[in-house]
Amino acid sequence: MYWRQAVLLVIAGLAPWVVNVIYITGLSPDPGLELTPLVLVVTGVIFAWCIFRYRLLDLAPVARETMIETMADGMLVVDEHDRVVDFNPAAQRIVQRSPEIALGQVGAEIFAGWTGCTVLVNDLHERRVEMSSVHGEKRHLELHMSPIRDGHGRNNGRLIVLHDITARKAAQTEIESLNSELEQRVAQRTADYLATIQRLEEEIATRRLVEEQLRQLQGSLVDQLEAQGRKMNALYEIMLHYDNQADPDQVLTQALAKITTMMHADAVCMYEVADNAMVLVTGQGLLPDQQDSLRTLPVGWLAADVPLTSFDLSLDRRLPAALVQSGYGALLAATVKFSEFESGVLQALWLEPRRVTVEDIVSFSVIAEQVALMLENARLRRSHELEAVRIERRRLARDLHDSVTQSLHSLSLLVSALRNRMQHDQRDKVEATLTNLDLTARQALREMRLLLYEMRLAPEDSIRMVETIQTRLQAVESRAGIDATIDVLTPEDWPAAWDAELLPIVMEALNNSLKHASASQVRVQVAGGTDWIELTIQDNGRGFSPGASSHAGMGLQSMCERADRLGGVFEIDAGPGVGARISIRLGTVFHDPDLPAHDRKDTPVAEQQMSVLTT
Repeated sequence: MYWRQAVLLVIAGLAPWVVNVIYITGLSPDPGLELTPLVLVVTGVIFAWCIFRYRLLDLAPVARETMIETMADGMLVVDEHDRVVDFNPAAQRIVQRSPEIALGQVGAEIFAGWTGCTVLVNDLHERRVEMSSVHGEKRHLELHMSPIRDGHGRNNGRLIVLHDITARKAAQTEIESLNSELEQRVAQRTADYLATIQRLEEEIATRRLVEEQLRQLQGSLVDQLEAQGRKMNALYEIMLHYDNQADPDQVLTQALAKITTMMHADAVCMYEVADNAMVLVTGQGLLPDQQDSLRTLPVGWLAADVPLTSFDLSLDRRLPAALVQSGYGALLAATVKFSEFESGVLQALWLEPRRVTVEDIVSFSVIAEQVALMLENARLRRSHELEAVRIERRRLARDLHDSVTQSLHSLSLLVSALRNRMQHDQRDKVEATLTNLDLTARQALREMRLLLYEMRLAPEDSIRMVETIQTRLQAVESRAGIDATIDVLTPEDWPAAWDAELLPIVMEALNNSLKHASASQVRVQVAGGTDWIELTIQDNGRGFSPGASSHAGMGLQSMCERADRLGGVFEIDAGPGVGARISIRLGTVFHDPDLPAHDRKDTPVAEQQMSVLTT
């Protein structure tokens, strides 16, 4: 914009001079006409137009010099010989040299302490370069070099703009350091994540394997429970067959046939010890030649209380030679105790060698016990009148149906619930169902043993009360895994007539403990004299609230009535979670006028019961 202004000003200033010279020299076409005043008017117009058109008064070219002197970037001008001819204050601060020293020096000498200064020598191209100080404080410059040419394109020097990029370099270095640290952290975190992912994948794989194994185990357990349920049903059918048959031999034959099916055995044999030998009583599935070779076996090769299993008879040296050479491959045998002095052996045989599971061993042991009880009851049956025995067996069969059948039905429902929960993948509820299955099966076994014990009871008037209680605790509670003891503190000198009334009270209390209390300990204590007796039955079961109507039923009423007939004192001490304690006291020694009415023997026991139950 300034060259146009300058051209117009020069033309306007020269025009009056030229016209005046022409007039003075006489070169004008009209020598008497002077045009100078007219040209001055034109010059004034041109001056006015330049002032207002190009804003001569408010955009003075001197502002450019002020801008260069105050700008933050340094500027150097070097001639064609690379000598410094001008630089602004910013450049003076950067190169740290005064104008008197720097002017006239070669640019390479001024930047001698900077790396990359060789680009200042004879470089006529426009370019950007970076330089760094070598000595003192570390500084960085960015140089923008532009050539200066005249109107004919000849090189007259260069313009060098210096920009201090030290802060930018420091920031860049810091950024690079932070980027490097970030990359390391990212790499470390990525490695940690990959390790975590790998560990989780391994844990997931392990968990899937465990879940699959657990699923298989659950399926196997359900099958085993169903098999055990079928065995319990078969055992129940054996008992029903026994109750409907009068001939013990026929009962035993049918029982062995059921056992053969239940154990999936090829043959089942029953031996009885007689004359220091084991004699074959009957066999199921034996061939004629096998019956001859196995008709008699020596005694002593089978422990009294431990079932014996043999997976391969041909290699087992514990067995008699007749069994080893019988042609069978596997054996499961258990002792059958008919009484304290008589016993036998129940055997299951398989043609091929096989392994017998723990469940099969336990089931077979229970079967052996049931067979022993069946045979013992058969002997008891022969010692009583046939009609009375039939009536008693029918009663026991009804009790068996009311107790064990309900337990078996509960087992069936629990097995169905377990299968349903497994199909719906409700693993959190499987454990509770299995616990209920175990408790129900154990309770069924207890009630079965109780009923079987009642089947072989002798008449109440043939034995003493203490002996009967001892036999009951050994036959039922001990076999059910209950710690049962009886303590007789004095000789049995009380009247024998009391036994017939006291024994049912003790039996009812023991039955209640076995069926309802889930006790692990039962204690019976007896003390008496010629005219008094005190009986205490105590367990550590779940207990009950004496005031609840569900417990003050026919059983407690019957015990109260029996004690009342003898003029005794009947007391109950029980509570939820603390067990139960029942005591009966008979005799004149307990009649004390100073005692409360409900503690004296002459007070009706029905009233005593009400006062005790509400205590």
